[in-house]
Amino acid sequence: MAKKRKHEAVTGPADENGMEQEAQLPKQHTSGSRVEAETVSYLTDVSEHFASLSSAGDKELLMANVLEEIQGRELKIAADAVTSRLLERLLTGASPSQLIQFLQAFTNVDMMFSLAGSAFGSHVAEKTLAGLHKQADHLDEQQAADLQELLSAMVGAIGSHLYDYIMDKHATHVARALLVVIAGRDVLSPVAKKKQQQQQQFEEEEGTEGAAAGSQHQKGLKSSRSSLQEKLEGNRQQQQPIRFPELLRRCAKMLPIYDASNMALLGKNSYSSPFLQAMLRAAAHNEELLLLLLPPVLGVDAAKAAAAEPGSVLATLTDSHVGRLLRDDCYSHLLEVAVALLPPSGNDLGQEFYQRFLKGRLLPLTNHHSANFVIQAWLSALSSPQQVQDVLQELKPHLCDILKRRRSGVVAALVAAAARAGPGAHQAAVIAALADALGGLPQCQGRTGTDHLAPAL
Repeated sequence: MAKKRKHEAVTGPADENGMEQEAQLPKQHTSGSRVEAETVSYLTDVSEHFASLSSAGDKELLMANVLEEIQGRELKIAADAVTSRLLERLLTGASPSQLIQFLQAFTNVDMMFSLAGSAFGSHVAEKTLAGLHKQADHLDEQQAADLQELLSAMVGAIGSHLYDYIMDKHATHVARALLVVIAGRDVLSPVAKKKQQQQQQFEEEEGTEGAAAGSQHQKGLKSSRSSLQEKLEGNRQQQQPIRFPELLRRCAKMLPIYDASNMALLGKNSYSSPFLQAMLRAAAHNEELLLLLLPPVLGVDAAKAAAAEPGSVLATLTDSHVGRLLRDDCYSHLLEVAVALLPPSGNDLGQEFYQRFLKGRLLPLTNHHSANFVIQAWLSALSSPQQVQDVLQELKPHLCDILKRRRSGVVAALVAAAARAGPGAHQAAVIAALADALGGLPQCQGRTGTDHLAPAL
Protein backbone atom coordinates (compact mmCIF):
# COMPACT_ATOMS: atom_id res chain seq x y z
CA MET A 1 0.00 0.00 0.00
CA ALA A 2 1.39 3.38 -0.98
CA LYS A 3 2.48 5.65 1.84
CA LYS A 4 1.04 9.10 2.18
CA ARG A 5 3.50 11.92 1.47
CA LYS A 6 3.53 15.41 2.84
CA HIS A 7 3.11 18.14 0.23
CA GLU A 8 6.40 19.90 -0.51
CA ALA A 9 6.53 23.66 -0.48
CA VAL A 10 6.48 25.32 -3.90
CA THR A 11 9.52 27.55 -4.28
CA GLY A 12 10.85 29.84 -6.93
CA PRO A 13 14.36 30.98 -7.93
CA ALA A 14 16.82 32.19 -5.31
CA ASP A 15 16.97 35.91 -4.52
CA GLU A 16 20.14 37.96 -4.32
CA ASN A 17 20.85 36.62 -0.83
CA GLY A 18 20.64 33.03 -2.03
CA MET A 19 17.27 32.44 -0.37
CA GLU A 20 14.55 30.64 -2.31
CA GLN A 21 11.52 32.74 -3.02
CA GLU A 22 7.99 31.40 -2.75
CA ALA A 23 6.54 30.86 -6.21
CA GLN A 24 3.68 33.08 -7.24
CA LEU A 25 0.60 30.89 -7.50
CA PRO A 26 -2.73 31.62 -9.12
CA LYS A 27 -5.33 33.09 -6.80
CA GLN A 28 -7.18 29.81 -6.40
CA HIS A 29 -4.01 28.06 -5.26
CA THR A 30 -3.11 30.66 -2.66
CA SER A 31 -6.58 30.15 -1.21
CA GLY A 32 -5.62 26.59 -0.32
CA SER A 33 -6.20 24.48 -3.45
CA ARG A 34 -3.55 22.38 -5.18
CA VAL A 35 -5.81 21.60 -8.13
CA GLU A 36 -5.36 23.43 -11.43
CA ALA A 37 -6.98 26.88 -11.41
CA GLU A 38 -9.06 26.01 -14.48
CA THR A 39 -10.58 22.98 -12.74
CA VAL A 40 -11.26 24.94 -9.55
CA SER A 41 -13.03 27.61 -11.61
CA TYR A 42 -15.05 24.99 -13.48
CA LEU A 43 -16.22 23.24 -10.30
CA THR A 44 -17.03 26.56 -8.66
CA ASP A 45 -19.20 27.65 -11.59
CA VAL A 46 -20.91 24.26 -11.80
CA SER A 47 -21.54 24.24 -8.05
CA GLU A 48 -23.19 27.66 -8.24
CA HIS A 49 -25.34 26.50 -11.15
CA PHE A 50 -26.22 23.31 -9.23
CA ALA A 51 -27.57 25.40 -6.36
CA SER A 52 -30.05 27.07 -8.73
CA LEU A 53 -31.50 23.77 -9.98
CA SER A 54 -34.65 22.30 -8.48
CA SER A 55 -35.22 19.30 -10.73
CA ALA A 56 -33.57 16.01 -9.73
CA GLY A 57 -33.22 15.16 -13.42
CA ASP A 58 -31.34 18.38 -14.13
CA LYS A 59 -29.02 17.73 -11.21
CA GLU A 60 -28.27 14.21 -12.44
CA LEU A 61 -27.55 15.51 -15.92
CA LEU A 62 -25.18 18.12 -14.54
CA MET A 63 -23.48 15.49 -12.36
CA ALA A 64 -22.97 13.26 -15.41
CA ASN A 65 -21.05 16.10 -17.07
CA VAL A 66 -18.95 16.62 -13.91
CA LEU A 67 -18.03 12.93 -13.64
CA GLU A 68 -16.95 12.94 -17.28
CA GLU A 69 -14.90 16.11 -16.75
CA ILE A 70 -13.00 14.82 -13.69
CA GLN A 71 -12.48 11.25 -14.95
CA GLY A 72 -8.97 10.12 -14.12
CA ARG A 73 -8.50 12.96 -11.59
CA GLU A 74 -11.07 11.87 -8.99
CA LEU A 75 -8.50 11.36 -6.21
CA LYS A 76 -6.74 14.68 -6.71
CA ILE A 77 -10.03 16.58 -6.66
CA ALA A 78 -11.62 14.63 -3.79
CA ALA A 79 -8.57 14.99 -1.55
CA ASP A 80 -8.16 18.75 -2.09
CA ALA A 81 -9.16 21.24 0.61
CA VAL A 82 -11.16 23.40 -1.83
CA THR A 83 -12.45 21.13 -4.59
CA SER A 84 -13.49 18.36 -2.16
CA ARG A 85 -16.19 20.63 -0.73
CA LEU A 86 -17.44 21.55 -4.17
CA LEU A 87 -17.52 17.88 -5.14
CA GLU A 88 -19.38 16.93 -1.95
CA ARG A 89 -22.06 19.47 -2.73
CA LEU A 90 -22.47 18.18 -6.28
CA LEU A 91 -22.65 14.54 -5.18
CA THR A 92 -25.79 15.29 -3.17
CA GLY A 93 -27.64 15.49 -6.50
CA ALA A 94 -26.13 12.33 -7.97
CA SER A 95 -28.20 9.26 -8.78
CA PRO A 96 -27.30 5.91 -7.15
CA SER A 97 -25.65 4.80 -10.39
CA GLN A 98 -23.51 7.95 -10.42
CA LEU A 99 -22.47 7.47 -6.78
CA ILE A 100 -21.48 3.90 -7.61
CA GLN A 101 -19.60 5.09 -10.70
CA PHE A 102 -17.67 7.65 -8.66
CA LEU A 103 -16.58 5.18 -5.97
CA GLN A 104 -15.57 2.59 -8.56
CA ALA A 105 -12.60 4.83 -9.33
CA PHE A 106 -11.19 3.98 -5.88
CA THR A 107 -11.52 0.19 -5.67
CA ASN A 108 -7.77 -0.16 -6.21
CA VAL A 109 -6.05 -0.82 -2.85
CA ASP A 110 -3.69 2.17 -3.02
CA MET A 111 -6.29 4.57 -4.42
CA MET A 112 -8.77 3.63 -1.71
CA PHE A 113 -6.38 4.30 1.15
CA SER A 114 -5.17 7.53 -0.43
CA LEU A 115 -8.80 8.71 -0.49
CA ALA A 116 -9.83 7.39 2.92
CA GLY A 117 -6.62 8.48 4.65
CA SER A 118 -7.01 12.07 3.44
CA ALA A 119 -8.59 14.64 5.74
CA PHE A 120 -10.81 15.89 2.90
CA GLY A 121 -11.09 12.79 0.74
CA SER A 122 -12.46 10.84 3.69
CA HIS A 123 -15.35 13.34 3.94
CA VAL A 124 -16.19 12.82 0.27
CA ALA A 125 -16.10 9.04 0.65
CA GLU A 126 -18.30 9.16 3.76
CA LYS A 127 -20.89 11.40 2.14
CA THR A 128 -20.98 9.22 -0.97
CA LEU A 129 -21.48 6.07 1.10
CA ALA A 130 -24.14 7.83 3.16
CA GLY A 131 -25.98 8.69 -0.06
CA LEU A 132 -25.84 5.07 -1.14
CA HIS A 133 -27.10 3.89 2.25
CA LYS A 134 -30.05 6.25 2.02
CA GLN A 135 -31.04 5.05 -1.46
CA ALA A 136 -29.99 1.40 -1.25
CA ASP A 137 -33.46 0.05 -0.49
CA HIS A 138 -34.97 1.77 -3.55
CA LEU A 139 -32.70 0.49 -6.33
CA ASP A 140 -33.70 -1.41 -9.42
CA GLU A 141 -32.27 -4.88 -10.01
CA GLN A 142 -29.28 -3.70 -12.03
CA GLN A 143 -28.38 -0.93 -9.57
CA ALA A 144 -28.62 -3.37 -6.66
CA ALA A 145 -26.25 -5.77 -8.43
CA ASP A 146 -23.84 -2.91 -9.21
CA LEU A 147 -23.93 -1.77 -5.57
CA GLN A 148 -23.17 -5.25 -4.26
CA GLU A 149 -20.28 -5.57 -6.72
CA LEU A 150 -18.90 -2.18 -5.62
CA LEU A 151 -19.18 -3.00 -1.91
CA SER A 152 -17.50 -6.35 -2.46
CA ALA A 153 -14.59 -4.60 -4.20
CA MET A 154 -14.36 -2.04 -1.40
CA VAL A 155 -14.37 -4.75 1.26
CA GLY A 156 -11.51 -6.40 -0.60
CA ALA A 157 -9.53 -3.16 -0.87
CA ILE A 158 -10.15 -2.09 2.73
CA GLY A 159 -10.19 -5.50 4.36
CA SER A 160 -6.67 -6.39 3.28
CA HIS A 161 -5.43 -3.43 5.37
CA LEU A 162 -8.27 -3.19 7.87
CA TYR A 163 -5.96 -2.65 10.86
CA ASP A 164 -4.46 0.43 9.19
CA TYR A 165 -7.91 1.78 8.31
CA ILE A 166 -9.55 1.53 11.69
CA MET A 167 -6.48 2.89 13.50
CA ASP A 168 -6.30 5.94 11.20
CA LYS A 169 -8.15 9.06 12.36
CA HIS A 170 -9.64 9.69 8.89
CA ALA A 171 -9.86 6.25 7.28
CA THR A 172 -11.72 4.77 10.25
CA HIS A 173 -14.75 6.94 9.42
CA VAL A 174 -14.84 5.60 5.87
CA ALA A 175 -14.68 2.03 7.17
CA ARG A 176 -17.58 2.79 9.53
CA ALA A 177 -19.63 4.34 6.72
CA LEU A 178 -19.05 1.23 4.59
CA LEU A 179 -20.24 -0.91 7.50
CA VAL A 180 -23.49 1.08 7.71
CA VAL A 181 -24.25 0.43 4.03
CA ILE A 182 -23.53 -3.29 4.43
CA ALA A 183 -25.57 -3.64 7.64
CA GLY A 184 -28.50 -1.71 6.21
CA ARG A 185 -29.01 0.41 9.33
CA ASP A 186 -27.18 3.01 11.39
CA VAL A 187 -24.89 1.06 13.69
CA LEU A 188 -22.73 3.98 14.81
CA SER A 189 -22.53 5.24 18.37
CA PRO A 190 -24.24 8.63 18.92
CA VAL A 191 -21.18 9.71 20.92
CA ALA A 192 -18.76 8.71 18.15
CA LYS A 193 -20.88 10.49 15.54
CA LYS A 194 -20.90 13.67 17.65
CA LYS A 195 -17.10 13.64 17.93
CA GLN A 196 -16.82 12.97 14.19
CA GLN A 197 -19.06 15.94 13.40
CA GLN A 198 -16.95 18.18 15.65
CA GLN A 199 -13.79 17.02 13.88
CA GLN A 200 -15.32 17.69 10.46
CA GLN A 201 -16.51 21.13 11.54
CA PHE A 202 -12.94 22.13 12.41
CA GLU A 203 -11.66 20.87 9.07
CA GLU A 204 -14.39 22.54 7.04
CA GLU A 205 -13.97 25.90 8.78
CA GLU A 206 -10.19 26.06 8.86
CA GLY A 207 -8.88 23.83 6.05
CA THR A 208 -5.72 21.81 6.63
CA GLU A 209 -4.72 23.73 9.74
CA GLY A 210 -8.18 23.15 11.14
CA ALA A 211 -7.80 19.41 10.56
CA ALA A 212 -4.80 19.38 12.88
CA ALA A 213 -6.52 21.64 15.38
CA GLY A 214 -9.62 19.46 15.28
CA SER A 215 -7.53 16.40 16.02
CA GLN A 216 -5.99 18.08 19.06
CA HIS A 217 -9.41 19.27 20.18
CA GLN A 218 -10.84 15.76 19.85
CA LYS A 219 -8.04 14.36 22.00
CA GLY A 220 -8.96 16.89 24.66
CA LEU A 221 -12.64 16.02 24.69
CA LYS A 222 -13.81 14.43 27.91
CA SER A 223 -15.02 10.89 27.32
CA SER A 224 -18.79 10.88 27.14
CA ARG A 225 -21.37 8.12 27.14
CA SER A 226 -24.65 7.24 25.57
CA SER A 227 -27.54 7.89 27.94
CA LEU A 228 -29.25 5.00 29.69
CA GLN A 229 -32.35 5.75 27.63
CA GLU A 230 -30.34 5.24 24.42
CA LYS A 231 -29.04 1.91 25.74
CA LEU A 232 -32.52 0.73 26.64
CA GLU A 233 -33.98 1.85 23.33
CA GLY A 234 -31.14 0.21 21.43
CA ASN A 235 -31.83 -3.14 23.07
CA ARG A 236 -35.54 -2.86 22.33
CA GLN A 237 -35.03 -2.19 18.61
CA GLN A 238 -36.85 -4.60 16.39
CA GLN A 239 -34.67 -7.11 14.61
CA GLN A 240 -33.78 -5.87 11.14
CA PRO A 241 -32.32 -8.14 8.49
CA ILE A 242 -28.74 -7.46 7.46
CA ARG A 243 -28.71 -5.88 4.00
CA PHE A 244 -25.69 -7.84 2.76
CA PRO A 245 -25.16 -10.71 5.23
CA GLU A 246 -22.39 -12.42 3.27
CA LEU A 247 -20.40 -9.19 3.04
CA LEU A 248 -20.83 -8.58 6.78
CA ARG A 249 -19.65 -12.11 7.53
CA ARG A 250 -16.67 -11.52 5.25
CA CYS A 251 -15.85 -8.26 7.05
CA ALA A 252 -16.12 -9.99 10.43
CA LYS A 253 -13.66 -12.69 9.42
CA MET A 254 -11.19 -10.07 8.13
CA LEU A 255 -11.10 -8.21 11.45
CA PRO A 256 -7.65 -8.03 13.08
CA ILE A 257 -9.09 -8.98 16.49
CA TYR A 258 -8.45 -12.70 16.58
CA ASP A 259 -5.00 -12.25 18.08
CA ALA A 260 -5.25 -11.19 21.73
CA SER A 261 -2.33 -8.73 21.53
CA ASN A 262 -3.94 -6.97 18.55
CA MET A 263 -7.29 -6.84 20.31
CA ALA A 264 -5.77 -5.20 23.38
CA LEU A 265 -4.46 -2.35 21.21
CA LEU A 266 -7.61 -1.95 19.14
CA GLY A 267 -9.94 -1.88 22.14
CA LYS A 268 -7.97 0.91 23.81
CA ASN A 269 -7.69 3.12 20.73
CA SER A 270 -10.23 5.92 20.27
CA TYR A 271 -10.30 5.47 16.47
CA SER A 272 -10.62 1.68 16.24
CA SER A 273 -12.92 1.08 19.22
CA PRO A 274 -15.96 2.84 17.67
CA PHE A 275 -15.54 0.71 14.52
CA LEU A 276 -15.53 -2.48 16.58
CA GLN A 277 -18.60 -1.25 18.46
CA ALA A 278 -20.33 -0.70 15.11
CA MET A 279 -19.37 -4.20 13.96
CA LEU A 280 -20.93 -5.71 17.08
CA ARG A 281 -24.14 -3.72 16.58
CA ALA A 282 -24.25 -4.81 12.95
CA ALA A 283 -24.01 -8.44 14.09
CA ALA A 284 -26.80 -8.07 16.69
CA HIS A 285 -29.42 -10.85 16.45
CA ASN A 286 -26.98 -13.01 14.47
CA GLU A 287 -25.80 -15.53 17.06
CA GLU A 288 -23.26 -17.11 14.70
CA LEU A 289 -21.44 -13.80 14.20
CA LEU A 290 -21.77 -12.80 17.85
CA LEU A 291 -20.20 -16.05 19.03
CA LEU A 292 -17.37 -15.39 16.56
CA LEU A 293 -16.81 -11.78 17.66
CA LEU A 294 -17.59 -11.67 21.38
CA PRO A 295 -14.87 -13.98 22.80
CA PRO A 296 -12.00 -12.00 21.18
CA VAL A 297 -13.59 -8.70 22.26
CA LEU A 298 -13.82 -10.03 25.82
CA GLY A 299 -10.10 -10.84 25.62
CA VAL A 300 -9.91 -14.51 24.58
CA ASP A 301 -7.56 -15.60 21.81
CA ALA A 302 -9.78 -16.83 18.95
CA ALA A 303 -8.02 -20.19 18.58
CA LYS A 304 -8.42 -20.93 22.28
CA ALA A 305 -12.07 -19.86 22.20
CA ALA A 306 -12.77 -22.19 19.27
CA ALA A 307 -11.18 -25.14 21.08
CA ALA A 308 -12.89 -24.49 24.43
CA GLU A 309 -15.80 -26.49 25.80
CA PRO A 310 -19.14 -24.68 26.28
CA GLY A 311 -19.08 -22.87 29.61
CA SER A 312 -15.27 -22.64 29.56
CA VAL A 313 -14.72 -20.20 26.69
CA LEU A 314 -13.48 -17.51 29.08
CA ALA A 315 -11.40 -19.89 31.20
CA THR A 316 -8.08 -18.41 30.01
CA LEU A 317 -9.00 -14.93 31.26
CA THR A 318 -7.94 -13.75 34.71
CA ASP A 319 -10.13 -11.71 37.03
CA SER A 320 -7.53 -8.94 37.17
CA HIS A 321 -7.30 -8.69 33.37
CA VAL A 322 -11.05 -8.40 32.85
CA GLY A 323 -11.28 -6.03 35.80
CA ARG A 324 -8.79 -3.70 34.12
CA LEU A 325 -10.73 -3.80 30.85
CA LEU A 326 -14.01 -3.00 32.64
CA ARG A 327 -12.37 0.02 34.27
CA ASP A 328 -10.43 1.26 31.23
CA ASP A 329 -11.76 4.62 30.00
CA CYS A 330 -11.70 3.51 26.33
CA TYR A 331 -12.07 -0.28 26.39
CA SER A 332 -15.13 0.00 28.66
CA HIS A 333 -17.00 1.70 25.78
CA LEU A 334 -16.50 -1.44 23.70
CA LEU A 335 -17.53 -3.67 26.59
CA GLU A 336 -20.75 -1.67 26.99
CA VAL A 337 -21.80 -2.85 23.56
CA ALA A 338 -20.45 -6.38 24.04
CA VAL A 339 -22.22 -7.16 27.33
CA ALA A 340 -25.52 -5.79 26.02
CA LEU A 341 -25.27 -8.27 23.13
CA LEU A 342 -24.25 -11.31 25.14
CA PRO A 343 -26.69 -14.08 24.23
CA PRO A 344 -29.60 -14.58 26.68
CA SER A 345 -28.80 -15.53 30.27
CA GLY A 346 -29.48 -19.21 29.60
CA ASN A 347 -26.61 -19.25 27.08
CA ASP A 348 -23.26 -20.56 28.29
CA LEU A 349 -21.22 -17.48 27.29
CA GLY A 350 -23.51 -14.92 28.95
CA GLN A 351 -23.84 -17.00 32.09
CA GLU A 352 -20.09 -17.65 32.23
CA PHE A 353 -19.27 -13.95 31.98
CA TYR A 354 -21.68 -13.09 34.78
CA GLN A 355 -20.49 -15.87 37.10
CA ARG A 356 -16.80 -15.23 36.48
CA PHE A 357 -16.50 -11.47 36.36
CA LEU A 358 -19.64 -9.72 37.63
CA LYS A 359 -21.20 -11.75 40.42
CA GLY A 360 -19.92 -10.60 43.79
CA ARG A 361 -18.20 -7.59 42.18
CA LEU A 362 -21.18 -5.47 41.20
CA LEU A 363 -20.77 -2.84 43.95
CA PRO A 364 -17.13 -1.85 43.22
CA LEU A 365 -17.86 -1.89 39.48
CA THR A 366 -20.97 0.26 40.00
CA ASN A 367 -18.92 2.78 41.97
CA HIS A 368 -16.26 3.09 39.26
CA HIS A 369 -16.57 6.06 36.88
CA SER A 370 -16.18 3.90 33.73
CA ALA A 371 -17.20 0.40 34.77
CA ASN A 372 -20.61 1.54 36.01
CA PHE A 373 -21.65 2.20 32.41
CA VAL A 374 -20.80 -1.39 31.50
CA ILE A 375 -23.01 -2.58 34.37
CA GLN A 376 -25.83 -0.35 33.12
CA ALA A 377 -25.50 -1.83 29.62
CA TRP A 378 -25.47 -5.39 30.99
CA LEU A 379 -28.56 -4.72 33.10
CA SER A 380 -30.30 -3.09 30.13
CA ALA A 381 -30.22 -6.47 28.35
CA LEU A 382 -31.19 -8.56 31.38
CA SER A 383 -34.57 -10.28 31.38
CA SER A 384 -34.13 -13.33 33.61
CA PRO A 385 -36.15 -13.20 36.90
CA GLN A 386 -33.45 -15.26 38.62
CA GLN A 387 -30.63 -12.92 37.63
CA VAL A 388 -32.72 -9.89 38.61
CA GLN A 389 -33.14 -11.46 42.04
CA ASP A 390 -29.41 -12.23 42.24
CA VAL A 391 -28.46 -8.65 41.35
CA LEU A 392 -30.98 -7.21 43.81
CA GLN A 393 -29.70 -9.43 46.59
CA GLU A 394 -26.16 -8.19 45.95
CA LEU A 395 -26.96 -4.48 45.59
CA LYS A 396 -29.99 -4.00 47.86
CA PRO A 397 -28.00 -3.06 51.01
CA HIS A 398 -26.10 -0.44 48.99
CA LEU A 399 -28.81 1.17 46.82
CA CYS A 400 -29.01 4.34 48.91
CA ASP A 401 -25.23 4.82 48.78
CA ILE A 402 -25.28 4.12 45.02
CA LEU A 403 -27.84 6.91 44.58
CA LYS A 404 -25.80 9.27 46.75
CA ARG A 405 -22.77 8.59 44.55
CA ARG A 406 -24.81 9.64 41.50
CA ARG A 407 -24.95 6.16 40.00
CA SER A 408 -28.71 6.28 39.54
CA GLY A 409 -28.37 4.89 36.00
CA VAL A 410 -27.51 1.49 37.48
CA VAL A 411 -30.58 1.58 39.72
CA ALA A 412 -32.82 2.66 36.84
CA ALA A 413 -31.44 -0.17 34.68
CA LEU A 414 -32.19 -2.66 37.45
CA VAL A 415 -35.79 -1.42 37.72
CA ALA A 416 -36.18 -1.69 33.92
CA ALA A 417 -34.75 -5.24 34.01
CA ALA A 418 -37.34 -6.20 36.64
CA ALA A 419 -40.09 -4.84 34.40
CA ARG A 420 -38.83 -6.86 31.40
CA ALA A 421 -38.61 -10.02 33.50
CA GLY A 422 -42.38 -9.96 33.90
CA PRO A 423 -44.65 -9.87 36.94
CA GLY A 424 -43.57 -11.69 40.05
CA ALA A 425 -42.02 -11.39 43.49
CA HIS A 426 -38.82 -9.94 42.00
CA GLN A 427 -40.72 -6.85 40.78
CA ALA A 428 -42.24 -6.14 44.17
CA ALA A 429 -38.84 -6.68 45.82
CA VAL A 430 -37.09 -4.23 43.47
CA ILE A 431 -39.75 -1.55 43.97
CA ALA A 432 -39.66 -1.95 47.75
CA ALA A 433 -35.85 -1.75 47.77
CA LEU A 434 -35.94 1.38 45.61
CA ALA A 435 -38.47 3.04 47.92
CA ASP A 436 -36.27 2.29 50.95
CA ALA A 437 -33.19 3.63 49.16
CA LEU A 438 -34.91 6.85 48.09
CA GLY A 439 -36.29 7.30 51.61
CA GLY A 440 -32.73 7.31 52.91
CA LEU A 441 -31.67 10.28 50.81
CA PRO A 442 -31.28 13.57 52.76
CA GLN A 443 -33.62 15.45 50.42
CA CYS A 444 -36.39 12.93 51.12
CA GLN A 445 -36.27 13.05 54.91
CA GLY A 446 -39.64 13.87 56.48
CA ARG A 447 -41.70 12.75 53.50
CA THR A 448 -44.25 10.01 53.97
CA GLY A 449 -45.82 7.34 51.80
CA THR A 450 -44.72 7.63 48.21
CA ASP A 451 -44.39 11.42 48.29
CA HIS A 452 -40.60 11.12 48.12
CA LEU A 453 -40.47 8.97 45.02
CA ALA A 454 -41.19 11.50 42.27
CA PRO A 455 -38.95 14.33 43.60
CA ALA A 456 -36.07 11.93 44.13
CA LEU A 457 -36.37 10.42 40.67
